[in-house]
Amino acid sequence: MCQYYIRPTIALNKGNELTKVVCEAVADKKGIATFWLHRLNHLGSGRLYKAEWWEESPTITIPTDTLDNYVQRFGKPDLIKMHIEGAEVLAIRGSKKIFEDPDAPTLIVEFHTVDIQAISPNTSADDLINELKGYGYEMKILTEPKYKESTWHVFFKKPLSEKTLKYFNSETGRLGGYFSKYH
Repeated sequence: MCQYYIRPTIALNKGNELTKVVCEAVADKKGIATFWLHRLNHLGSGRLYKAEWWEESPTITIPTDTLDNYVQRFGKPDLIKMHIEGAEVLAIRGSKKIFEDPDAPTLIVEFHTVDIQAISPNTSADDLINELKGYGYEMKILTEPKYKESTWHVFFKKPLSEKTLKYFNSETGRLGGYFSKYH
């Protein structure tokens, strides 16, 4: 998946100089996990659990590690985007040091409630939001007009500049046009 989907996409967008691809899954511990690929061979989609509606899905075995360990290995990023089909519960619960840091990275997270509950049955997106707020993050809700079923959240400790906010709205060009709520 890493070599067939992610690397060509980065090259297409001329991001090779800015990007380091690590062919691992973010999780709550260092180890090995089964990754279920989309049954229709959609390389941009997969899960760390077997989705019932996917019937017979191909699998691969992948290494896993925590965000805290990634910071030790590669340095602390300024921004982390999580679009990881429910595994955000593992990423958040498996990493504390990175979130406790007063200079913690800004996070952009799409919460997949059904997938979160498949991985951690008694956990909701609100639970994870409250955990991040407990680390001192402020939050804005970001929605994309194209994908009405998706709700993205931006968590930050440092104030977001007008320049940064413009990046979240490339389609309309209006400052922060996707932001619907401030919490």
